[in-house]
Amino acid sequence: MKICFIWVEKYRNFENFGLNLSSDIKFEYNLEYNNLQSKKNDINLPHDFFGKNITDITAIVGKNGAGKSNSIELVCKMLKGTKTSLRTKFLLVVKEENKFKCFYSDDVNSNIRSNI
Repeated sequence: MKICFIWVEKYRNFENFGLNLSSDIKFEYNLEYNNLQSKKNDINLPHDFFGKNITDITAIVGKNGAGKSNSIELVCKMLKGTKTSLRTKFLLVVKEENKFKCFYSDDVNSNIRSNI
């Protein structure tokens, strides 16, 4: 399983925050229209650029206080499966066996319009 995208309505210093963790596809969620969009990234890396067992690399960079640690904590919450402990609307897109799956909080409308 590969986490591709996380969106939260409010988490620590983030509001309406999306975090892309995939280098080949970029996601964007619009809360007002309840719309999830994806766009293929045109990156032409050589075959096995990251090695055989690594499919992607993501770096989180920024100034002090920008939210790097909070981003990592949010990813860890999702990895641990404690996303149900988030007291906010959230959306999680993962890729499993070359298929995308979308998980969301009960507060996010289940009729999400998506092009993924």
